[in-house]
Amino acid sequence: MLRRVVSTTHCCERKIIEEVEGQLAIWHSERRVGEGMSSAVSIQIDCFAPAKVCAPDEAAFQAMVVAAREVTPATLPTLYKNAEALAFARSGGVLVGVGALKHPFDSHRESVFRHARSNLSPASFAYELGWFHVIESFQGKHISSRMVQVLMPWAAGGSVYATSRVNNERMHHALIRHGGFVKEGGDFASTLGDVPLRLFIRR
Repeated sequence: MLRRVVSTTHCCERKIIEEVEGQLAIWHSERRVGEGMSSAVSIQIDCFAPAKVCAPDEAAFQAMVVAAREVTPATLPTLYKNAEALAFARSGGVLVGVGALKHPFDSHRESVFRHARSNLSPASFAYELGWFHVIESFQGKHISSRMVQVLMPWAAGGSVYATSRVNNERMHHALIRHGGFVKEGGDFASTLGDVPLRLFIRR
């Protein structure tokens, strides 16, 4: 029975991933994002509470996050609805990057700090900064850094943690230089990929 439940869950997650990846591919191909654009392209970054986001933007945000393998698809709707703030980076009205300040599940937060071998109390961190993804043709334009800057004020001085793949130097720079984060604990295995994760905190 357990085997059948696990198998069904995995099939559902694959179906969600396939659906949102298809939506995202169509959505971007219609606009030919980034093709032939110069390095001086203008980027607009907006930040909203989930309740203020229109349905098309909500669908696009979630599609980008799932396609980037930044979340377990089954947990995304609840986490999205409960997020503190969502960042949308656009060029010419086209979505090119996303990020969020969210309220993590207690079990997830505790798992992160435990696996990072941190001595800090997970419960003291009310927020998690995450779901950052910038499409490839717009990477290297400091979009993640700018999204960190617009999202962090929403924490209103509360403690925040974030995780990033150990090889994502651009995100490390954004967190440390523009968010005031510091590395905490040790690197640990990710449940969503082969590259280990690194924990960062800001108190």
